[in-house]
Amino acid sequence: MVLNYYTGVKDQLATQDYIKSIATLSLKEGVDIVKLKWMSSKLNVSNAAVSDMVKKLVKDGLVLNHAYKGIELTDKGWVLGRRLIRHHRLWEVFLYSTLNVPWDEIHDEAEHLEHAASDALMDRIDAHLGFPKVDPHGNPIPTVSGDVNFNQSEVPLSNAKNNTNYHVTRFESMDSSVLNFLSTQGFEIGSALQATQRFDFDNSLVCELNGSSIQLSSRMANHIFVVESKPTK
Repeated sequence: MVLNYYTGVKDQLATQDYIKSIATLSLKEGVDIVKLKWMSSKLNVSNAAVSDMVKKLVKDGLVLNHAYKGIELTDKGWVLGRRLIRHHRLWEVFLYSTLNVPWDEIHDEAEHLEHAASDALMDRIDAHLGFPKVDPHGNPIPTVSGDVNFNQSEVPLSNAKNNTNYHVTRFESMDSSVLNFLSTQGFEIGSALQATQRFDFDNSLVCELNGSSIQLSSRMANHIFVVESKPTK
């Protein structure tokens, strides 16, 4: 009986992790259909493992499987996905602003907490925090109704124009080691920077930040979002 209970909990957590990942990728890419290889890469699992889970999610009415194209969340799946993203990002704000958990550690802690709390508790935490719009990494927090409001002016740092003033608006989907590195380099929400040089052979770039030149891989630059700074009068 105990074994069956823990197996059931494990399966439920795995289902929620997949649904949140599908929702996150769909919002990130601005598409309804998410490719299986994106899921494999995000969750660091094999394509076969993703395919097996998709069969279960289809059976549960959470996703639609479009053969050779990818998977799409149903209305039921979207409700769950946005709810988990909301819980995760509210926990990040709470951990960071209330408990002073370091910026680069809150994601991993929130991964555990997002599954545990009721909607009623998260609404109380939301009110306690003053209804924040973004998490400490700058990512928008879904509203109670599920709306997710991105800054329409932002672009990935990889797409920034050379020698133009920008400031950082958010950091997307980065693990603690990357966030720790960026923090030690002086990156934070609102940091002013310029892209100064690009290398065609690997699409990496050099940016000027706080008087220092920092080289970033294309993958890292794709996950740092910036907005062009308006000139001061």
